[in-house]
Amino acid sequence: VLPHALPSIVTGMRLGVGRAIIAMAVAELFTALSGLGGLLLKRSEDYDTAGMFVPAFVFMAMGIAASYGLAWAERRMAPWHRAISDNLDVFASLSVARYRYDGVYLNGTATESNTRNIDTAESRSSDGELRLANTALPGHKIIAGMEYLRDGTRKMANYDVDPYALYITVDRPKRQAAVYLQDEMRLGQSVILDTGVRHDYDSEGGATTTPRVALLYKMARQVTLKALYGTAFRSANAYERYYAFDHKQTPALRSEHIRTYELIAEYFPTDRFR
Repeated sequence: VLPHALPSIVTGMRLGVGRAIIAMAVAELFTALSGLGGLLLKRSEDYDTAGMFVPAFVFMAMGIAASYGLAWAERRMAPWHRAISDNLDVFASLSVARYRYDGVYLNGTATESNTRNIDTAESRSSDGELRLANTALPGHKIIAGMEYLRDGTRKMANYDVDPYALYITVDRPKRQAAVYLQDEMRLGQSVILDTGVRHDYDSEGGATTTPRVALLYKMARQVTLKALYGTAFRSANAYERYYAFDHKQTPALRSEHIRTYELIAEYFPTDRFR
């Protein structure tokens, strides 16, 4: 999870550093007798214009150094996330994962000897994603990408130890692939139309296409109106399809689908509260 999220984490840190420096400067201006804020306040009270620029430039240098430092850290920690040009950004990721569960249960009553029941599950998967973001077309931000996931191992088993009795043994590998396209269009200074479509293929659940549309209107600096339409789906997991004791397995279980319509009004009294 962490390597995949690093670019977003560093972006958040770069945005947060600027606000942190501003907050530090404001706090020192009102509460400190020393430090950069105190020096700036003292120079302003003495009408020393040239002296006021010294702490101001130091604050600016701190912000620039922090921003470039975090950008350098991102290039070192997440070399797969690079801007090819001013208008094109490319993101690529590869990951592998393993999950294992082992449960031991005692079956029986107070008058009978207990029988140990073993319940196990194991999964091994690998996935990759490639995403392109392009802003070359004026008024548009176009995002296109593809994903691939391979569950090479999906095992489940349940059995009693003594006397031995096998209830379930399943190993059902699975593949998933998806392509998506999104266009964020600016229709003037106050209106944004965001449209997108995603096509998923699941080796068990089949193919599904899910479109989404969002219209955003900034009525005022503190008020934004939104009209949203979206569709989504969830494919049944291995437990829902194959884990069965006293009922029949359902490998052909269909995916769940949802369609949503939303009207939203957002009000921001301040930058930190909505």
